[in-house]
Amino acid sequence: MLRRARYRALQFVFDMLALAAAWRLAVEVRLWLNPVWGRAFTRAELLELIPPFSVLALLWVLVATYLNAYRPHNSYSAASSIAAVAESASAMAALVIVVGFVSQSLGAEVSRSLVLVLAPLGFVAILASRYAALVGSMVAAERFPAPERVAIVGNARAGLRVAKHLKEGNERSINVAGVISSSFDAQERSGETPVLGAVEHLAVLINRHRLDRLILIDDALLEAEREQCAQIAKQMHVTVSRSLARLDLGQTPHLTHLGGYLMLDMHPRSFPRVQHFIKRAVDVAVSGGLLTLLSPLLAVLAICIKATSEGPVLYRAPRVGKGGRYFTFLKFRSMRQADPARHEVAEQNEHTGHVFKIRADPRVTSIGRFMRRYSLDELPQLWNVLRGDMSLVGPRPLPAQDLEPDGQSREFREWSEARSSVPPGISGLWQISGRSDLPFEKWIELDLTYVRNWSLKLDARILLETPLAVIAGKGAY
Repeated sequence: MLRRARYRALQFVFDMLALAAAWRLAVEVRLWLNPVWGRAFTRAELLELIPPFSVLALLWVLVATYLNAYRPHNSYSAASSIAAVAESASAMAALVIVVGFVSQSLGAEVSRSLVLVLAPLGFVAILASRYAALVGSMVAAERFPAPERVAIVGNARAGLRVAKHLKEGNERSINVAGVISSSFDAQERSGETPVLGAVEHLAVLINRHRLDRLILIDDALLEAEREQCAQIAKQMHVTVSRSLARLDLGQTPHLTHLGGYLMLDMHPRSFPRVQHFIKRAVDVAVSGGLLTLLSPLLAVLAICIKATSEGPVLYRAPRVGKGGRYFTFLKFRSMRQADPARHEVAEQNEHTGHVFKIRADPRVTSIGRFMRRYSLDELPQLWNVLRGDMSLVGPRPLPAQDLEPDGQSREFREWSEARSSVPPGISGLWQISGRSDLPFEKWIELDLTYVRNWSLKLDARILLETPLAVIAGKGAY
């Protein structure tokens, strides 16, 4: 609303300046035409007509406002600008003819020739002022940005989630006013983002909160509600954006036209084969080299594990890799007992979601605590990398039991599907960003960021930052 108000103010000012300039030029043109026109005016006579023409300028503003010529959408293209101004000018011409006829019948002299000269000049001047106002508004918006006031329309829970993502994105061009809840949804409240009201009161809410844009969450609205929102927004000249169901991040969207319909095509996200070849070549070279170089350390750790606790040296567990393929995940065993005793300490879990971490886990051995502190228990995964089950860089592989369909949220399913589009890794954004100190939601966000932005450059950055993260030991327990 602020943007539109600023634009209308600029249009009004520019129209007044344009009409004043057109009037002054019309006077000079009329004086120049004195020799060929039947009635010769003096400059003083024409300047005496300033008051009535000032009234005509104000009448122009009233007529243009009544005919919606000051709506911003009527200036977004040359055709719409000309149409809006022409409609107002036609109405104004009819009004001037009536006023001229009445004033002449009352004995007042009106220069019809001056009106004939002023009409085309005023029309061109108004069009020029519209262009100047549009350019001026764009420059002002760039230098003194006024964020769009946005409301998300959908069920409250989904709307609050979208609002949270928009705010976390630090998008300066928008200001999230709140959520407009669908009629079938219970009202919810959030400390940061309010629920403004129900969708059946949309028109009132648009005016009350001075909204510029509505973001419709398609999968959270009934078809009738979407149509109602679009119709009201059109009448109130508010922009409508359609938020489609969240896309599979392993696919690339493309807009196409088919049979008169706008289609969103989803293509499997692909990278040049050479990038995959380079990534795999680096995995083989680095993992093979490190296994050879670190073999004495691996032997010492194996002896320490065997000497300090009963059980195998390696911990083996099924994990899910690229494309949902299962593989045997390897780690140095760092606990006296692992999975069999997990239920006994479940209440001590310090995380939510699919993260099970206890800072002072009683099951961890002394050598296990040392290995975890410096991530030495992860070294056997170099064999997984060499075999092709994993990569040096990628999302952490999920335990098989975490992919059981029972009780999974939609967000978790989307996350796990997106992760399966790339090979799991030993290190990743999660590991260099705080590891177990991060909440589960942040883990999801970092994994999706990696999938969305994967490149060899990103892998190189993660590999370079991994040693520093290991030495710092943040979140390693």
